[in-house]
Amino acid sequence: MSARSLFRLLALCSSLFLLTACATTGPQSSAQHECEGAFAPHYADSVFAIGQDCQLSGELVPASGELVAGANTADLIFHNRQDADVPGLSLEFAWAKNGTRQALNPDVQEVMSGLYLIRNLQLPELQGQLIVKASKSGVADTLVFDLAAGMQQGQMDQMAHDHGDHGHGMQDMTPPETFPTTVQSEDGAFTVSYSPVPGRVLMNQIHSWEITVRDQNGDPVRAVVTADGDMPQHGHGLPTRPEVSTTEQTGVYLVEGLKFHMPGWWRVILTIRTMETHDRAIFDFMLP
Repeated sequence: MSARSLFRLLALCSSLFLLTACATTGPQSSAQHECEGAFAPHYADSVFAIGQDCQLSGELVPASGELVAGANTADLIFHNRQDADVPGLSLEFAWAKNGTRQALNPDVQEVMSGLYLIRNLQLPELQGQLIVKASKSGVADTLVFDLAAGMQQGQMDQMAHDHGDHGHGMQDMTPPETFPTTVQSEDGAFTVSYSPVPGRVLMNQIHSWEITVRDQNGDPVRAVVTADGDMPQHGHGLPTRPEVSTTEQTGVYLVEGLKFHMPGWWRVILTIRTMETHDRAIFDFMLP
């Protein structure tokens, strides 16, 4: 075979190789790009994931603002490729790291179409992945949430919040100077008030709070409200799991099962969700 013929043969083989590679990788890259472009996060504080089969996206929104190693309460919101909420899903949870996989059994409640309240989500640590299998008739997808990336983003958001021009300095470690019973939610969507049912906040006794939620126009708000809390200077949460229920009066909610078992600075966090808005209201108070 002449050198020219050999060169032509090599050129032909190279062309065939490139065509095969393009045929193999091109559509996959295009499909992956199309999948990623079909979904977008809706909430700033969420850990976001797209399903491996590109049927669903999920957003994990911690009630306390960030995930922790141990017990968590969070909202999990699912959307399909048409950006519609996905109700009626059956969910399975697992935590994975370096080939190790551990099944998780949190309490799951669908509180609104496509929005699921996840309680007692026990994460062994944050350096790993939360795997959620979501399924219903005609839909099945697996979402992998990168907890470490979500934690880093949450820490960056918290640092920006703490060091921003809010007039409170390091809020996580220094109690505020005043303890109002009416506050604006973090993103300004709601005005929220609380009133202890016995007339004052009790220590070491289970009691209830009445919550009022109004929008920017002062109108009462129909929403799903959940409650959590902690002691910022001690690093532990509530000893109970309070439940929030609606009342006969629109925009008024009852938080039952609150217990503050020691003196000091406490913080109660109310997560308020409507179909259009997800926001949090934070109440600080001091028990002598």
